[in-house]
Amino acid sequence: MADAHVREGDRRRFDLDSAISQIESPDIDGGKTRWTLPRGVHNLSAAEVESSQRARIFFGVVHSVARKGYTATTIADICGLAKLSKTTFYQLFPDKEAAFLAGYKAAHEELVGLLTRYRQRSGSWSDRMRAELRIYLAFNLSNPSLAKCYLLEIHAAGGSAWEMRDWGHEQFAEMHRALYERRRKAIPDLPELPREIFLAVIAALEELVCAYLRRDQVAEIMELLPRALFLTESIYSGHPPAVAALQLAMD
Repeated sequence: MADAHVREGDRRRFDLDSAISQIESPDIDGGKTRWTLPRGVHNLSAAEVESSQRARIFFGVVHSVARKGYTATTIADICGLAKLSKTTFYQLFPDKEAAFLAGYKAAHEELVGLLTRYRQRSGSWSDRMRAELRIYLAFNLSNPSLAKCYLLEIHAAGGSAWEMRDWGHEQFAEMHRALYERRRKAIPDLPELPREIFLAVIAALEELVCAYLRRDQVAEIMELLPRALFLTESIYSGHPPAVAALQLAMD
């Protein structure tokens, strides 16, 4: 019960600082991720050493790709920012693409962790959706290099990157579907929605952020919250003409 109380307190305390990514800024987590490994003999495990090296490579990927673009970024660029040798890089990843994809997966899981940790367990559906959208937008606001790397430059990274993006979108869509099903319990007249609708909403929300990133309006990302809410309410509120159109298409 004590752990549950702490988690509820964490949810109430969410603020923009809570959204700072350990991938974009790996030295913020109180030493859990070691940026500088000790020289000579040390008592770190192989797993701790590898965790540090991977964190530094992800840092190099995110910041180099955000500055130069995916295509122009080289392994030398990544290693220079990571302060690691190419030999160390190749011990962990076969190429730039593999490091980029692993970084995307780590960033996605970090964001999902935030959404889970600070998820509201009570309140109206709209309040709960608003809280999740706020976390999503805050994550992009607080980590502009990560956002540029994995929302904009992923389009230059090829088919495997698109598959990884689809994997991420599927997870977010499932989170929306689960939240929508809770709303349907309270409003039984709401229609069952096909999975493509949830995927479309996730893609649209991402595009809202991408538009601001492309226009260098990162500092203004939080102003998207009411627009994002308008989008989700428009899709998930079961307006009669929309329901009629969905039923017509499904008949």
